[in-house]
Formats: sequence, structure tokens, C-alpha cells
Amino acid sequence: LEKVIFPELIEHKIKLHETLRIKPTLRIWSAGCSTGEEPYSLVIVLKQLISDWDRWKILVLGTDINQAAIEKAQRGIYSPWSFRLVDTELQNRYFERRKTEWEIDPKLRQLVSFSSVNLATDNFPNIYTDIHNTDLILCRNVFVYFENKYISQVLKKFAKTLIPGGYLMTGHAEVHSHTMNDF
Repeated sequence: LEKVIFPELIEHKIKLHETLRIKPTLRIWSAGCSTGEEPYSLVIVLKQLISDWDRWKILVLGTDINQAAIEKAQRGIYSPWSFRLVDTELQNRYFERRKTEWEIDPKLRQLVSFSSVNLATDNFPNIYTDIHNTDLILCRNVFVYFENKYISQVLKKFAKTLIPGGYLMTGHAEVHSHTMNDF
């Protein structure tokens, strides 16, 4: 993401901005985000890559079926376990220690929207839930909980939700037996 996909998306959006004179926009969806570590990590990487952040319209959306997980994600407070693979310098720059836990910078927390979504039964794309015209969908280690027929249904909805040239990232073996003709 940091070295290839985000720089490519950012460059493409800048070219669109220069050509069409529209505000550069990035829409990223972390589907099955659990307690929010992934969407916050995405915002941190984007903040490091986009120097003129204030000129952009950026949506980072985290969704999960588990409402308790979404509520924890919205608080943005994590135990040391969440940082086991994180550079200490990044942790200290973007999080503040709260006794034994760490809280994400409130300015970063405001940049991520969270909501409860059932990938199998909810309809998307959907402008009312902000799930549409997405540049990148991350859905890693989610399909392991789905029956094959539901995986196929969700993949079709993902294909309709992505913009042309957008990316879908899944776990390594989660979609290998599924037809991907819609992408």
C-alpha cells in the first residue's frame, strides 16, 4: 500500500485534479475492520504520503458486523498487543499513552468513519452509507467466516462498489476458488 498502491492512486487523483479542476478525492473502505486498527493505520500512511492533506477530500470508512467492535474502534484506544509489529516512533507520534493503553490522536480519529455493516445482507453500493465509488476495498481475513455462496455475492457487490481501476485486497487464499469476472 505505502510503496505502490497509494502512490499510484494519489498520482492518478492529482492528474484528475489538474485536468478536471476537481478536488482530489480518495475513498477507502476497510470492510470487516473489527476494532479499527486497519482504518487508523491507513489514515496514518496517507497522512505521511499526502503533504497537502487539507486540499483533499478523503474518506476512510471502517465497517464491521459486530457493533461492540465498532464502538471500540470509534474510541480509538488500544492495548500494547495492537502495537506488537508497529515502529515505536510511529506509535509515539500518532498515539498518546493512557496508563496501560494507547489512544490515537483525536485529529486522526476524526478522519475515520465507522459503521455497522453486514456484508452478506446489506445492499451496496449505497450512497446513503458512503459505500460507493471506492478506490480501495480491504477485506482481509473476513471471508474465512463465510460460506462460498455468500463470498460470491459479496464479491459481486464489491466489484460494483469499486471505481474503474480500483483495488480489492483480500486474504491470500480467501477468493482463489471464486470467479472474478466482475473485476
